[in-house]
Amino acid sequence: MEVSVIIPNFNGIAFLDSVLGSLEGQTLKNFEVILVDNGSADGSCSFVSANYPWVHIIELPDNFGFCRAVNEGIKAAKAPYVLLLNNDTEVKEDFVEQMLLAIRRHKNAFSCAARMVQYHDRDKLDDAGNYYCALGWSFARGKGKNIDLYQKEEKIFSACGGAAIYRKKIMEKIGYFDEEHFAYLEDTDIGYRARIYGYENWYAPDAVVYHVGSGTSGSRYNHFKTRYASPSDHPESAVSGSGFSDQVSVLCTKRNGKRIPGRYQKRIFYQHESQESSVFG
Repeated sequence: MEVSVIIPNFNGIAFLDSVLGSLEGQTLKNFEVILVDNGSADGSCSFVSANYPWVHIIELPDNFGFCRAVNEGIKAAKAPYVLLLNNDTEVKEDFVEQMLLAIRRHKNAFSCAARMVQYHDRDKLDDAGNYYCALGWSFARGKGKNIDLYQKEEKIFSACGGAAIYRKKIMEKIGYFDEEHFAYLEDTDIGYRARIYGYENWYAPDAVVYHVGSGTSGSRYNHFKTRYASPSDHPESAVSGSGFSDQVSVLCTKRNGKRIPGRYQKRIFYQHESQESSVFG
């Protein structure tokens, strides 16, 4: 067993045939698929059992969020490489093989991110690696841009957890996904943590996945995302414990406790964005 593919799911029955069907025809055969279900009420588990009996299902009694789900899958994984994949995706036939080849090419890599393409507009990218600015705002590189861009395999800040492969032994060293996040920003957090430990994160453009987007939360902008990505609305989330909010506080507050004016905050953001572009291309 070389790779364990882990798919978190919450009421995603509408997407499961597409993602599991595309995994069924992979060029690489020596991998397992683990579906971790977050207490779905739509018959997801029954559907998978009946139509894809080769999938190992872990049923959780409630919706514990993305991080708890994937952590349970990672703990159950038999392979040295764990590949996280959103349920609202479809992958090319050599996807798993290309992900495995990419991370093996880079001995110091903690993770490799796939080339994520918009499912309903396949001329546009969805994600080509994650970054975050000096104010702690995370963003997807290449989102909405032409499919012809970002075709070079290169280092990135962190991998999008919607389609990324990780070395399990490194995760066991630095810690699993922080379950305080529940959902969103957890991938940037763990990628950042790996970098602190001296590891690298890479972008693998030959591994292509088509992503619907917000298959669980419902839309790109919604109360669910705001709640779980904002420390003010959800103070117990890991945004407040991941270092991001502390960095924002340091950057936006002077020594005397007064807030830095917005025009200077903007300058910090653009200076950081420029530095990242020069470092990572």
